[in-house]
Amino acid sequence: MKPLTFLAATALSLTVALPAMAACSNPAGQGVNWNRCDKSGVTLYNADLRRANLSGTNLTGANLEYANLNLANLEYANLEYANLTDAHL
Repeated sequence: MKPLTFLAATALSLTVALPAMAACSNPAGQGVNWNRCDKSGVTLYNADLRRANLSGTNLTGANLEYANLNLANLEYANLEYANLTDAHL
């Protein structure tokens, strides 16, 4: 195997093998991965967070009024003082 081909194959295999990492700076949207992110005090009014990974996320004091959280993973999320008025859970 040529060195360049081997290097490319190795890089590709490492990319595929790594788990999906949370991107805390990603905008709110369906399927967003905010695993263990700090979103305290954030305004997510009417946000579409269906199927979002919010596991372990700090949402203390967040405004989730009218947000759609259907099928979102909220395991260990901190929702203390969060506004969930008319949110879809």
